Amino acid sequence: MKSFSLNVKQELANINIWKNNDEILLQLYGYLLTFSGSKFITESEYNINCFAKILKNLNYNDFDIQLIGRKYIIKIRNYKKFKESYDVSKINDVLKKNNSNKENLIKSLVRGAFLGSGLINNPKNGYHLEIIFNNMENANIIKEELSNYNIDMKLFDDKNVILYLKGR
Repeated sequence: MKSFSLNVKQELANINIWKNNDEILLQLYGYLLTFSGSKFITESEYNINCFAKILKNLNYNDFDIQLIGRKYIIKIRNYKKFKESYDVSKINDVLKKNNSNKENLIKSLVRGAFLGSGLINNPKNGYHLEIIFNNMENANIIKEELSNYNIDMKLFDDKNVILYLKGR
């Protein structure tokens, strides 16, 4: 049986963003905010397919997909070139040039971050949402965007940075 979190990720991975390149790009940036290195690893086939489809829609085909045990892995080849092409420091540039569609762009960014490393509990048991980042700077990008919508997430800095929201 799939967890509540995996069900939510499946639903999010199936959202149709494929007509707007900036939404696709920001969803990729969301993913990239949550991992470092040239590999993205998940247990969700929907999630790995979504990530691969984003790359293909942005005309980046220099990657491999592997299944090892229950884990799907996308390995980005020529990672240096990839990082230069898809530098997360460009997030604000994309948001500024598309002010009329900003809310959908923010949704794409946050969705990508959640798909990249988010967890959520079933709200029937009290809710807990978290997204794990490899550094404080990346976590603050999502925290600041969500604060514009009066969503006050907290940060916990351990070996990774955890952005979280807790309920009763």
